[in-house]
Amino acid sequence: MKKLFVVNLALLSLLLSCGVAASQPDSVRICTPEWEFYTQKDGTGLYHELWAAVFKSAGINVDVKYVPFKRCVKSFSNSKTKIKANTKTNDYDAYAGGYGKEGDVIPYWHIGVDLLSVAYKKGRIEKWKGEAMLKGQRVGWERGFEYDKYGVVNVKVQLKEFSKLKSGIQMLASDRIDFLLDYSAAIDKTVAELDLSSQIVMVPDVMPGPKYYMIFSDTEKGRALSKIWDAGMERLNKAGQLNKMFSAYEDKAY
Repeated sequence: MKKLFVVNLALLSLLLSCGVAASQPDSVRICTPEWEFYTQKDGTGLYHELWAAVFKSAGINVDVKYVPFKRCVKSFSNSKTKIKANTKTNDYDAYAGGYGKEGDVIPYWHIGVDLLSVAYKKGRIEKWKGEAMLKGQRVGWERGFEYDKYGVVNVKVQLKEFSKLKSGIQMLASDRIDFLLDYSAAIDKTVAELDLSSQIVMVPDVMPGPKYYMIFSDTEKGRALSKIWDAGMERLNKAGQLNKMFSAYEDKAY
């Protein structure tokens, strides 16, 4: 009887473990723009490395769709309405770089902390003296970033959004905007590629802001993926890998 009990207990444990394994998502569909150094279409970049270290190492296939940032955010908003109406689930399981809104699943671990740089055309101002200089000016940033709603930009500006940083830099050079906000490494690289280094001035890391995250869909799958994300990021942090990964890309989030 005792032997039979032990066998049955072992069988029960096996069945439970299989059930847990079966409940883990086997894929994650991520919506993101193509961002230099982070989500390049050739599969390189910091976020690609994080997704591989967290999801691929857990046996989860990573399917990345390159979509303008505003469309990623909007797809989640549209999905919330459809889910409430029981008509459709999310097109994506997660998107990268969101602050999070009501109804989103926001994990514990962030992927970045806003620290923006300001770029302007040489001769526009004598010297950068702080955020107050943006007041009333034509200021450009990537469509959907909403820096004016999340405590990064706290003065009233004439917002001029662009889809890609290259377009924004060209707008700056042709006097269609007065200032541009983005991240220093990306601005440096894009200005150099456009051969505009003699025309564009950048003041690095002068606009601090909040943390931003991988945002997951408010579905059973999204909630499960969020927990896997947090567990994976915690593991990488304890092993000292997070700091190494972010440092390699000169990202100051960690």
